[in-house]
Amino acid sequence: MKKYIKILGLFSISFALLFVTPYGSSAAEEYANTAAIFEMGAGARTLSMGGAFIGLADDENAAVYNPAGLAFFDRGGVNTTYDNKFNELTFNTAVGAIGHVGVAGVQLSSGLIDVVDRYGIDTGETTSYSSTGLIGSFGLLTDKVGLGARNLGIGLQVRSYTSTLHKTTGSGVSLSLSTLYRADLGPHSVAQVGIVVPSVVAVNSFFDGFPLGKIVYVDSDGDTVHEELFPNSFGLGVGLKTGLGKTSGINMGLDWRAQGGFRAGIEGRFPVGDLRFGATGDGSITAGGGLRLGALSAGSVLETVRLDGGLTWQADLGLSWILSFSAEV
Repeated sequence: MKKYIKILGLFSISFALLFVTPYGSSAAEEYANTAAIFEMGAGARTLSMGGAFIGLADDENAAVYNPAGLAFFDRGGVNTTYDNKFNELTFNTAVGAIGHVGVAGVQLSSGLIDVVDRYGIDTGETTSYSSTGLIGSFGLLTDKVGLGARNLGIGLQVRSYTSTLHKTTGSGVSLSLSTLYRADLGPHSVAQVGIVVPSVVAVNSFFDGFPLGKIVYVDSDGDTVHEELFPNSFGLGVGLKTGLGKTSGINMGLDWRAQGGFRAGIEGRFPVGDLRFGATGDGSITAGGGLRLGALSAGSVLETVRLDGGLTWQADLGLSWILSFSAEV
């Protein structure tokens, strides 16, 4: 009975925070600026679950979603992902983590775009758009810093952003803190609650040309044409893991983010592979699966390698697909 009271309490606190947080008014807002590529996620596994990973954060993708999950990470993992965004944009990611340290790179790019003047008349020129993000993450159990809580992880994340469009470039750096609390519900299940708090430091600049907490856009002459804060990446998530094995069990996640609203997902783990489903607050429906290549051949050198794929359907944008290659190291 105690374990059910514990999980009920965790979920009650989490949902209460959803409604008392000062960020609640922006839940339904559209992405604020181009640096929202950081909110597009990484990995076919997580995206097939609707991107609900703040509360789960149990593989290398914690480096992107919730660095506090790295506090519980005692191995290494890497993945690379190709994401076809509704046949319009290409979104590539690479993520790696060893122990409590993780790094990631994300890139969004377009094909050629016709350049028009202020009146909408074609100038005969073409250009392209690209934006790149680099992420460095670190997680640590609080008992390592003298707080004595072995089931509470804290994380730090640094994000660096650059973009180019025609004759304009943008750049900036932001910081965020995160936590992940884990409660054992029995020998084969745990409940988790995660929180990500963005932009813990926001000043005009470290030094000239290196903004912290905001993005500065300049033209080809180096003149500033626009400035804006990083998008609000505040997030709260709850997760439930049963089975706790690589080849059996069920994982469930529910997130709320200031950018994008609610996300929910479920994953079933089986000896050969996994099945996943999810949904997001903007009406997207996701589905996908993974195949453990080692299950196809006993003693294979591919024992720790997995291929994951997924589909996302959105009423206004249509269908997009994603493919990931991942491995434990």
